[in-house]
Amino acid sequence: KRRVQSYEPDTMPWDVAEACQEILAGMDTGSVADVSAGAAAFYIWCDGMVSERLTLPQVITKELQDQRRASIKREESNKNLTKGRTVEVLSRRSRSRDRMDAPKN
Repeated sequence: KRRVQSYEPDTMPWDVAEACQEILAGMDTGSVADVSAGAAAFYIWCDGMVSERLTLPQVITKELQDQRRASIKREESNKNLTKGRTVEVLSRRSRSRDRMDAPKN
């Protein structure tokens, strides 16, 4: 699970991405899901990684890798901030409801 979550498509060699695309083209999510839900999840992940790699330049420079990693970190940071704000807002709403529902003396 950890290796899947941390995989970066820009580390995949171009020829490997092309070979994977050919293999995956012979299948579809539905037929894979008929065999196994776990295999279907992995198929979807693989298809996404291969597609993303093939949208990148064939030769990826160190500078481009660094830029992509920085961009991904910014996106993850923004997602974490949004999650934190959502939890905070929901928590405040819950406390407000608790106060309104509390019996009045």
